[in-house]
Amino acid sequence: TLHDGDTDEALAHYEGVQRSLLTWESPDSDRSRHLTEALAVVLMHCGRHEEAEPIFRRMIRVRTETLGPDHFDTLVPLGGLAQALESMGRYDEVLEVCEEMFASQMRQRDVLTPGVLFNVPKATARIEMFSGRLDRLEEALGRINRLAEELDAPEQLLTPEAQQYARDCAIMNAATAAGD
Repeated sequence: TLHDGDTDEALAHYEGVQRSLLTWESPDSDRSRHLTEALAVVLMHCGRHEEAEPIFRRMIRVRTETLGPDHFDTLVPLGGLAQALESMGRYDEVLEVCEEMFASQMRQRDVLTPGVLFNVPKATARIEMFSGRLDRLEEALGRINRLAEELDAPEQLLTPEAQQYARDCAIMNAATAAGD
């Protein structure tokens, strides 16, 4: 855990290490990049999503340029960016990031486990459910079940009950949003 859950202590620690590291190492070094990403994660844990967002975006750009869009170290900050955006309620942007992640994962599907391949489609369905967009939720649920059939992963199929629960939640969330 982050300093036994003391996020302020963890943040001070990572900021201090980063300042020290930058006195003898380039900001473009692997160590500096990994530390910067760790700092963004700590900022997220501190609820400072607005500060973490540009760090994740910078890490995505750098990692895409140096490692390529499908490298695991490029996907990690993409996931962090999606979490930051979701925490700020910027769901359309989250969905764009999810699409980018899913496309990358599908290009690597021969080396990824089905569990990993289903993380993004399930996150997309969750976001559509919470945002109350029933039509887009139906698309997301369909994608999950088509992928389960395509990958011969019956354990990932959504039961009719789970699908109906998601629909009911979406309808309730849409009604709540309309009442605001």
